[in-house]
Amino acid sequence: MFTTYRLITRFIEQYTRIILKVDVRVKSAIAGINSEQAIHSYDSNELSEWKNDGKLSTAWITYQLERKAEIDDICIKLTGWRKRSYPLEIFADDALIWSGNTEKSLGYIHLSVKPVQTDKITIKLKGEAKESDAFGQIVEVVEPNAGDLDLLRAKGGEQTNNELRIVEVEFLETLKK
Repeated sequence: MFTTYRLITRFIEQYTRIILKVDVRVKSAIAGINSEQAIHSYDSNELSEWKNDGKLSTAWITYQLERKAEIDDICIKLTGWRKRSYPLEIFADDALIWSGNTEKSLGYIHLSVKPVQTDKITIKLKGEAKESDAFGQIVEVVEPNAGDLDLLRAKGGEQTNNELRIVEVEFLETLKK
């Protein structure tokens, strides 16, 4: 019995890797437009958002972090998460650390970014979001109007144009052992 316990313990120690991540807080943000509302993209309130005015030239937001950190994961919730795929570029200072289309989801998505020491992250829309319901056959057992939160019950919420709409974002750093 004792030998089995030791073998299991060794196996766990050798073959499992616990990854701990810490949220690096945002100190401030500026945006292509509506900078005064940028705080809504990191206020921990899922009923608020930051958005631009539908012009590609204003579809960016830059976050100033509280400290320099090796960001390797961005957790983000974008408006229209069930139906929209946003073509984004993400920069640490001026270095491109992620480029692609976001996945449709049932809420938050994680973007594994190229790890780099920075205290400034910019999220920029590359073009119009693509729209199609990835979860049409899935029935959620929730409050009847819960699906409305996906588009935040906003006037024109169903329009994509060149809108970048961020409900929440977090910048994560993996703790080193």
